[in-house]
Amino acid sequence: MTVVINAAARTKTSTANYGDIMKGALLEMQREWVINRYRDSLELLHSFQQSFPDVATHVCRNLYFGELERFDLYNNSKAKETVEKTGRTLDFPAVANRVVD
Repeated sequence: MTVVINAAARTKTSTANYGDIMKGALLEMQREWVINRYRDSLELLHSFQQSFPDVATHVCRNLYFGELERFDLYNNSKAKETVEKTGRTLDFPAVANRVVD
């Protein structure tokens, strides 16, 4: 089973306050957190990393939006360095708009 969580950055407070419930489930299921490339996702990723430092995280770049260079916000971030200590950065040739939205 794969778990994909699509959450807006405004969930930052609830993730910090109630994240222990999600953390327990993620550790038990040994699953990952997947995000898109937008600023709000990176902000939530940072919050997630602070709340769940021991959960493997994989970031998926949707190449529908352009070449890898278009992901400079993530590519040049400390979040990427942190992700790649225990997880991976993955590239998809294209993910349908309905999935991204």
